[in-house]
Amino acid sequence: MIDHEAGMTVTFDRAIYSPPWGLFGGRSACPNKFTCYGNDGRVEYWRRFTNLRLKPNDLVSLAGGGGGYGSALERDPELVRLDVMNGYVSVKSAREDYGVVIDEASLKVDYDSTHRLRQALTESGS
Repeated sequence: MIDHEAGMTVTFDRAIYSPPWGLFGGRSACPNKFTCYGNDGRVEYWRRFTNLRLKPNDLVSLAGGGGGYGSALERDPELVRLDVMNGYVSVKSAREDYGVVIDEASLKVDYDSTHRLRQALTESGS
């Protein structure tokens, strides 16, 4: 949240047609994105601008990242569990994207189910 008038310049690459790509089997990231939520209710999406005038109580959001490195199915299940606990990854994403089965109540990894799921995903080419 901006508490005074300010100017901002941003240049994002890989914002629309070509999101940051992954390497060695890693998936592409989501496109980079800048959003300005104006104190007057306006919402603006930008990729490049120079000296955008911001007013008090405007809120800016910058979302960017890089593509994955290596197959998500090779990530240590315990690290995926920690990502879930820290709010970086949902239980659903842990299962669908990383092939890690996590009990929603206990947040413990079911290693047998994880092994079977990863084997099935590998065989299906997912």
